[in-house]
Amino acid sequence: MFFCRKKGKGECLASLKALVGRREAVHVQVQGGLWFIDEVVGVERSDGRDYAVFERAARVAVEEILTLEPPPKEALA
Repeated sequence: MFFCRKKGKGECLASLKALVGRREAVHVQVQGGLWFIDEVVGVERSDGRDYAVFERAARVAVEEILTLEPPPKEALA
């Protein structure tokens, strides 16, 4: 199961909003091949762009998120 796999602009926005407040770790992959595991604490709009706000990582423009899915179980051990 995955929350979203980006095929076009903004597809992850609804999934990010649904994850706010759930205190659930997610595996996030962004453009350039970088990835991290963190909790979504908010979604904000600034200068006409949507941003995901994470507990530990810096905020990320939603359009830069490629995948948003549950983390591998071994990553949570």
